[in-house]
Amino acid sequence: QPPIIQEEEEEEEGKGETNDPMGCSHSKSRKEARKMAEMLEAEHAEKEDMRQRKEQDKELGLVKWMRGSEFDNAFSASAERRKPVFMLVIDIPGGKKCRWMGKMVFSDMELVRQLESEFVPLLIQNNTAGGHDKKIVAKMGEKQWGEPVIRFLDPDEKDIIPRVTGYFSKAATKMRIRKVLKIWEDRMEEKDNKL
Repeated sequence: QPPIIQEEEEEEEGKGETNDPMGCSHSKSRKEARKMAEMLEAEHAEKEDMRQRKEQDKELGLVKWMRGSEFDNAFSASAERRKPVFMLVIDIPGGKKCRWMGKMVFSDMELVRQLESEFVPLLIQNNTAGGHDKKIVAKMGEKQWGEPVIRFLDPDEKDIIPRVTGYFSKAATKMRIRKVLKIWEDRMEEKDNKL
């Protein structure tokens, strides 16, 4: 008999906030179900986000870029968020080397996360016949149908370090990013100290 009494006591403790004869806590179950639903929803959103990234043109890699039509918004965001603009000027569709950069450089998730968290990523297509991108290529002094260009720009559209043209590796891109972020951090600190 003593073991049965012990089971009954444990049953009473397990009831929680309800008087369920089975000893289940409905409140606890609802919280767990809600938490599970939120986790599944977040997982679904993450998968959908990755699907959309993978459907981009190969030259773009997995980065979520602002485009030429959002040029002014990119620099407003740069000022507001206190982050430099990472501007890529590239052919779309591009040749083998442009696609290689999309795959080997702009699909590296560490680099993707860094570009999206530390910069305002902006992509300008340099092989269009017209539209926003063609005007921006001219405004920024770039060549149409040229090699890819990376520029690190401040909110006033000025280069933080000299522009880079050609084809660049992941390692070289990460090195430039570190250099720019150090310069940018020093500038922001200096700016804050003047206030």
